[in-house]
Amino acid sequence: MKTMSRAECIAYCENRLFDLWQNHGRLATHSKRHERYLECKDFCKRNGYNAVEFYEMWKKALKFAKNSYRG
Repeated sequence: MKTMSRAECIAYCENRLFDLWQNHGRLATHSKRHERYLECKDFCKRNGYNAVEFYEMWKKALKFAKNSYRG
């Protein structure tokens, strides 16, 4: 059962990307970016989304974050 909407999971991932960029810059190391990706994947999985659904949400969150981040 999905406990959060797709939009809520996307917003969570977008906020986590903002946090990553504020703490480590847009050019954060691969390990830091991958760590954040896995964190978001686990969060969305706990809320009922499978890997394919998560990947689509991740791409959307990344696009939104890139377009709106001012740091």
